[in-house]
Amino acid sequence: MSVCIAAITAQNEIVTVSDTQLTSQMTSQDMCTVKMEPFARDWSAMWASDDVTRCTPVIERAASYFNNRSNALQVATAASFE
Repeated sequence: MSVCIAAITAQNEIVTVSDTQLTSQMTSQDMCTVKMEPFARDWSAMWASDDVTRCTPVIERAASYFNNRSNALQVATAASFE
């Protein structure tokens, strides 16, 4: 199982935490990965997945969506509908 948690504090700061374990059918290793990737200014993706190979294309698509667009919440939320 993989865990990624994000929270907003009373001071409007974002705090994130995740495990660092990477597991496959053949092996399991701890302390070997960071499950967060920045993809645009002020935006990062966190992942928890049984198949991490699917995460990279999603993050790359999000990064390309922000090209030539403003760094706004409306842009981020619209990305999932296109």
